Amino acid sequence: MDFLLSADLVEFQRTLREFFTARVGSADLRSHLIDRAPWTTRSEYQSKLWNSLSELGVFISALPESNGGLELGLLSLAISVSEGARVLAPVPLFETAALGIVPLLMAKESEERSNLLNSIAEKASWLTGGKVDAVPTLALSDGAVLRDSGKEEIELFYLSNEDLKSVTQEIRKSLDLLRPYSKLSLSLPAGKSLGKVDATILNHRISVLACSELIGVSRRALELTVDYVSTRKQFGAPIGSFQAIQHKLADVLLSIDSAEALTRFAAWSADHDPRQFVELATAAKGYCSDVLPRAIESTLQAHGGIGFTYEYDLHLYLRRAQMAASLFGTADECYQKIATHLLAAA
Repeated sequence: MDFLLSADLVEFQRTLREFFTARVGSADLRSHLIDRAPWTTRSEYQSKLWNSLSELGVFISALPESNGGLELGLLSLAISVSEGARVLAPVPLFETAALGIVPLLMAKESEERSNLLNSIAEKASWLTGGKVDAVPTLALSDGAVLRDSGKEEIELFYLSNEDLKSVTQEIRKSLDLLRPYSKLSLSLPAGKSLGKVDATILNHRISVLACSELIGVSRRALELTVDYVSTRKQFGAPIGSFQAIQHKLADVLLSIDSAEALTRFAAWSADHDPRQFVELATAAKGYCSDVLPRAIESTLQAHGGIGFTYEYDLHLYLRRAQMAASLFGTADECYQKIATHLLAAA
């Protein structure tokens, strides 16, 4: 068993981190806040960023080689999502990876599926998705993979850009200021059916990528805080030299590293040890949803009053973490499932 990152994935992560650090700054986030400039058309910045991500191989990393992909598995998508979340990149990276690519990879072999995967590889389509009544906004999408609400099996439907013109969307406000959500009005069947997939496996694959988002935003919150406590002085010394601050941030780092290890194990098992996957994914989502929002709250407290201001970016990371923690399985829901499983096995 070896679920550590391969040399290829280590280099992939390093390249993405350098790219996002250089290309996404605070001003870029502020210019794409939903309460100031709702996402109704793609900005030039978003288009250039998306095309660059395509050139870096983000959208082909998990695709089969037969469709022009690198076949690096769910772990490669987890890395992409985490690095994008680390800077809150204002493009639908999570939506395309978790709600578009993941369902397509699970769909049965067909000409339609193959064409869609080829389209992703060749054109870097903005392919969002989700449940019929709750999805990120489709205003900027080239297509969408929607799923019905079946319990054991979920039927997937692909809606092209032309299909989406007939769908009524009502953009909903949320806690997250950098990710719009919509309520759709449509009747199934809509678009082209891609067949049925296992609901449990699909939902848990999506939840692993939600964990990756939580890890990315938590890492950046810690980085911002370490920078701050290294320069903010009280009593003639940086507050980062005080044991109370050091211990608090050490606990935050331990929480993030533990969450990342568990999430990577779950992502690895999806492709290499499916028998463990559901249990590991449930544990990862429960732990990440439990400890990481609280970890970011600890970093915010270390900033004192400035951490609570609207102009400081830290609240954007906390908002994303709280949303990711509440979707695709809350901590309480995941812990309940694990307890039920353990009691049944006793």
